[in-house]
Amino acid sequence: MPYETISERNTSSNREFFKQHPLVYIFHNSIDENGHSNSARQCVKGCAQAVTDIAETVGKILSSCNVTQVYVTSDHGFLFNDIPFEEKDKHKVTEETLEQKTRYYLTTSDEEVKGVMKFPLDEVSGMKDAGNVKVAVPLGTNRFAAPSGGYMFTHGGAALQELLIPIIVCQQERTNTKEPVGVQVLERNLSVQSSRIKFNLLQTETVSMEKRERTVTVALYDNDTAVTPVKQIKLDSTEPLLDKRKVMVDLTLNRNVNPNNILRLKVYDVEDSNNPLICENVTNNTLIEPDF
Repeated sequence: MPYETISERNTSSNREFFKQHPLVYIFHNSIDENGHSNSARQCVKGCAQAVTDIAETVGKILSSCNVTQVYVTSDHGFLFNDIPFEEKDKHKVTEETLEQKTRYYLTTSDEEVKGVMKFPLDEVSGMKDAGNVKVAVPLGTNRFAAPSGGYMFTHGGAALQELLIPIIVCQQERTNTKEPVGVQVLERNLSVQSSRIKFNLLQTETVSMEKRERTVTVALYDNDTAVTPVKQIKLDSTEPLLDKRKVMVDLTLNRNVNPNNILRLKVYDVEDSNNPLICENVTNNTLIEPDF
C-alpha cells in the first residue's frame, strides 16, 4: 500500500483495512525520488520529511488501528555529498569493462587494481552462468569515473550502507499509571534485642482499580551496608481490614556492626534501590552490657 493512501484515509477506514489484512506493507518512496531528480538541498529536506512522515504514521497506526507491531526498514542506504564531486576524486577505470557505474563495474579481467576489490559475479548474485565475469567495487567511499554520473547521490557496490539495513521494531508502550499501595512501619522506638528485630509492615491501601501492588525490600543497614538478610515482601492484599494487611517481619543480624554507628531500618521499592520509602533509626540493645 502506498504511504499516500494510508495517510489520506480517515482513522475508521484505516482501522477496517488493517482488520482485514494481518500483514500490510507500506511503501514510502520520497527519499529515492528526491535523491535522483532534485538538488542536494531538496534531497536533505526530503530525508527529514520522510522521517517525520514515517514517525507520525507509525504512531497513528499503533494508537488507533488495533495494530500491535510495526517494523520500519529500507531496501538500502546511499552515499550523499553536499559539495560538488571533483574529477580528481573520481577513481579512473583503465581496464576493459562490460558495464560501468559510479559504484561498480563488470569486467573479465583478473588483474589486481589498487583501491579496487573484485568478486566473481556468480558468487555475489543469482547469476550462476556468469562465466569469468567479476564485479569490481571501490574501497571505502571512492567512486568510479563513469558516464552514468550521479556522484552527489549514489548507491550500489559493497559499501556498508548497502550490506546492512536498519530494522526498527515499534510497538505501543503499555504503562501502568496507577499508583502503588503505600507502606509504613507500625512500631515506634525500634530496637534490636539479642541480635533480632521484629516489627509489622502495614500495606496502607488495598490493591484496587486505583492502586496497584508493590514489592519492597526490607533490611537493617549500618551506613549503606545491609547487616541482616535483605527480605523481599510483596504487598498485594485486597483485604479491606487493616489488620489483615499487616506483615510480620523478623530480621537477624548476620555480621558485626560498629557500636558507634546508628543502625537504620530501610524499606525500598524494588523498582528504586536509591531512595528508601522508609528510613527509621534503630537502637542496638545487643551492645548494652547487663548490670549483673
